[in-house]
Amino acid sequence: MPNRPSLPKLIRGSFAAGVLVITLLCIMPMNVVRLRHLSEYAVHVMFLWLALSMFFLLLRREKMMWTALLAAGVLAIFLRDRSNVQLSAPVVLADQPQLTVGLFNTVNVDVLPRDFFSKMTAQPPDLLTIQEVDPRWRTLLLDSLGAVFPYHLEVRDLGTYGMLAFSKHPLTQRDSFRVAGSPVLVGELQIPGTVQPLCFVATYVPPLLSSQALRQQQAVLDSLGTYCDRIRKPLVTLGAFNAVAWSAEMDRFLDQTLLQNSRRGLGAFTEDNRPDPFDIQRDHIFFSNHFNRLSFRAVDWQGGGENNRHGGFVGTYQFANILDDDPAAPAEF
Repeated sequence: MPNRPSLPKLIRGSFAAGVLVITLLCIMPMNVVRLRHLSEYAVHVMFLWLALSMFFLLLRREKMMWTALLAAGVLAIFLRDRSNVQLSAPVVLADQPQLTVGLFNTVNVDVLPRDFFSKMTAQPPDLLTIQEVDPRWRTLLLDSLGAVFPYHLEVRDLGTYGMLAFSKHPLTQRDSFRVAGSPVLVGELQIPGTVQPLCFVATYVPPLLSSQALRQQQAVLDSLGTYCDRIRKPLVTLGAFNAVAWSAEMDRFLDQTLLQNSRRGLGAFTEDNRPDPFDIQRDHIFFSNHFNRLSFRAVDWQGGGENNRHGGFVGTYQFANILDDDPAAPAEF
């Protein structure tokens, strides 16, 4: 009779196969929604493999240790290539204007908290975009923020596709259309002290709950990639993309547009700048190389407490001294 493999070899083989399959699915999840959700936890899987390698080191299981350590290394290289890593802080230029951009979503709250309103009015951003605005939220936000932000653009919708864009500066709508059902709102505003206007592109992609939503996400990002690549003005693209920064669709979008992610590294951060490893961020603010990113922070709907969910994020940027484009030449849309 042929010799059967021993139990330890079967365990080692099964472990190696499991580590290999999970690692590959984090990198190449294919067009399967459930596998896409696994890929969103690639950072957690990487640290899991690292912890297991240390555990097997203590047990002196060298083969299993090297298997887990190699898988952690592969994921680390993969995530580093698709993350925005900036080791040095940007130099603040005294002669260049700054701007702040806020991205918020109504999904995490039922009513507008007074704390949120006070934060927005104390230091109102130059551009504030709020998503998932239904008619009830539209009336509430316009009444509450209209005095601070006299200008606004909007996409009206009875459900989750409604958007409002507020500004302290005059807003000009350049375009509004839909891609696979998702709204796209394009506008411009003139920041005081700048030669070229700021162009922004806001969109919303529903959560990946079905294969149809995945196809919608891919169509929106492909279309926006082509659209944003034609814009030659200072550009901010923002919205609930419902995709992590290291997804294949997001990587292709950033490669095509050369936009940068405001979120440094891979982790999410709370309002007091503490890492939150269990908060997967799918909302993003991307910016063109006309800017230097100075800061990016979470803003909670309610001040204090451990169970607060982020209402949104605010990024601070400064115009870089690289405006080589001809100000008189209009951007292509």
